[in-house]
Amino acid sequence: MRKGLTFLEVLIAVLLLGIIMSSVGVAISYILRADEYENMMNICLYLTEKKLEEYRKAVLANWNISFTYSGNFANIGYTDFFYSLTVFNTTYSLKQIFLQVWKEENNNNKLDDFEPETIIITYISRRN
Repeated sequence: MRKGLTFLEVLIAVLLLGIIMSSVGVAISYILRADEYENMMNICLYLTEKKLEEYRKAVLANWNISFTYSGNFANIGYTDFFYSLTVFNTTYSLKQIFLQVWKEENNNNKLDDFEPETIIITYISRRN
């Protein structure tokens, strides 16, 4: 009667364990990246809503102007997030606001394909 395992059996077990553990590591890495991306998207959405409300009030106060503006959110602690905003007339009593917010990943201060972003296009009407 033999006791224990042969060297070949131990080697195969270690090999199988290594394959399984590396697969688990890749899956965990993917989950962590997806979670980080989702968190950045949530921050983008929060900042988009905040900036939209700020400029909605400005547009209503100065109805006859159209403008394009861009900047970042360094004043509230989000230095890696930038925005681009365009306000223009669609009719006499209707304005369109196009707002885009993104997280800057490579420090070129413009939106690239791989950077998380949110876009909101909304209309504001003025009652006479």
